[in-house]
Amino acid sequence: MAPKKNNLPNLFDERFYDFLRSVDTFFDKTMKQLKPFFNSATIPINIQETKTEVIVKAELPEFDKDHVRVEISGNQLWISAEKKEIIETIDEANNHYHKEQSVHTAERSITLPFLISQEETSTYFENGILTIVTPKRKHMELPSDYFWM
Repeated sequence: MAPKKNNLPNLFDERFYDFLRSVDTFFDKTMKQLKPFFNSATIPINIQETKTEVIVKAELPEFDKDHVRVEISGNQLWISAEKKEIIETIDEANNHYHKEQSVHTAERSITLPFLISQEETSTYFENGILTIVTPKRKHMELPSDYFWM
């Protein structure tokens, strides 16, 4: 059975459609090449609140303690992790050398309804779970020189 022919009038000549296909191909190939640069994973978290503290648990099973970084800025916690891997294979019999490099990154920010004290906040990392414990404050305590954007 022959495909159904489009009954709409052809508004443009074939050169225009060739141009559109070229642009589409260009962006498709470009996005495939850029995808690894934007391949940052989100960190799954669990937040528990008690009467006196907030406990944040972040799952980072692929990372070691040395790969994880925690930053505190005002009322925000920033968790980031980066792991670089280099795999080298040397086959002297066939005179072949292969080197592969990869970078795995993950990040997450958490906003709390109070300023976070760096001195009173503790972190520990065990079995791929990062735990952050910070005392809970009743009010948003702002220093006199604190600037909100």
